Amino acid sequence: MKVEAGLTEISGPGIILKIEPVYEAMKPGETVSTVAPELLKRLLNELNMYEAKYVSIDGQRIINTTVIRDINKDTKIDGHTVSTLPVEVRVVVDNMNTAQKLYNRMQVSKSVEEFFIDNLRLTVSQPKAVIQIPAYENPIHIRDMVPVDTEKGGNS
Repeated sequence: MKVEAGLTEISGPGIILKIEPVYEAMKPGETVSTVAPELLKRLLNELNMYEAKYVSIDGQRIINTTVIRDINKDTKIDGHTVSTLPVEVRVVVDNMNTAQKLYNRMQVSKSVEEFFIDNLRLTVSQPKAVIQIPAYENPIHIRDMVPVDTEKGGNS
């Protein structure tokens, strides 16, 4: 259960995505300070469509309840500020074949264009046999959940 909840470190085949500024496309004096939360959410959705099993962004494990949002013009992942570029996105999949498919799909991904519009470059690494993803560090709060009473019956 701890593995499924994201509470253990994971390693396996996958790819590493790097988000960095496109300095040559920027106007003099212009800076890119962070990645918009909407871009990260779209990237996560795309990775999930392409069979990503485990993901971390800027060293923060992404789980089902992870919140990515803008707070006072800072992008936050469960309270962690994504403040400096480059940002590393690590993705682990089931096997090397899936890692190669993910790599091929991300090479022609719509996300690459969306990041470029915000003066950011999304670079995709070649598939690697071992990618490390850290465990989720924040406490997981469970509310409104009670054990099932098997004596009462019902839908199970």
